[in-house]
Amino acid sequence: MITAVIQVPYDSGQRERRMGCGPAALLRRGAVDRAAAAGGEAVAARIDTDEAFPGEIAVAFDLARKLSGEVARARRQGAFPLVLAGNCISAVGTLAGLADVPRLGVVWLDAHGDMNTPETTESGFLDGMALAVAGGHCWQQLAARIPGFRAIPGAATLHLGAQVLDPGEADLMLRGAIATIPGPELRAKGAAAIGEALERLAREVDAVYLHLDMDVHASAEAKANAFALPDGPTPQQVRAIVEAVVQRLPVVAAGLAAYDPEHDRTGSTADAALSLIEALVRSVAARR
Repeated sequence: MITAVIQVPYDSGQRERRMGCGPAALLRRGAVDRAAAAGGEAVAARIDTDEAFPGEIAVAFDLARKLSGEVARARRQGAFPLVLAGNCISAVGTLAGLADVPRLGVVWLDAHGDMNTPETTESGFLDGMALAVAGGHCWQQLAARIPGFRAIPGAATLHLGAQVLDPGEADLMLRGAIATIPGPELRAKGAAAIGEALERLAREVDAVYLHLDMDVHASAEAKANAFALPDGPTPQQVRAIVEAVVQRLPVVAAGLAAYDPEHDRTGSTADAALSLIEALVRSVAARR
């Protein structure tokens, strides 16, 4: 299997700042080689914006348009797209590039809901709206300009690992029928917590995009960024969860996001990320 490792090194419209430094840091530590060793072969690509005056919203959707094309190209060539991104909003471009999948779903690992909208957000952080954009709940005009974009139904979405939800997020997830399993439950039960949810999701979809925000991990064991929280699963549990997802559902692309090397003082989070890449690619290759 060929893994197409696609780097999107941006955070809030800024190149290689804060979490935007994460993709390059993982590449320096051998992410492409780890993917190749696990799957057979790997190639690297990078997405950059052409925005002359970069602003967070404009850059995010420009990158999504380009990423959609790169993911679709990788699919046509028979490769498995693996996106290393600064922000979770990159998932919107990846999902659009999977337009050839008839019933596409999402498994989203994240300590946060990412289900805010411009009307509900308390921070103004666009990345906190990533899953809401993917579900068609906001920024609809800009999303419609991404080639291949279509809204992912709530019934085709499984959110794993949330530790905090703003009131508007919780309401939108409930109204959208998005299945959720919180971080403390994952920490208590590990992969055993997700079995029934995966079975329900399997009835709704043909394949899924797997999203890994690195702050899904417990911050004491793998601190991904400034937003990391304490009550998430361990790196070993997250790896087992990823393997369980791939075993039950066809995973047609994945994204790993929100790793800020500045907060990884011991290197444990980079180690967890590389281990996840290896486990993910090996599992997908074995299923193929």
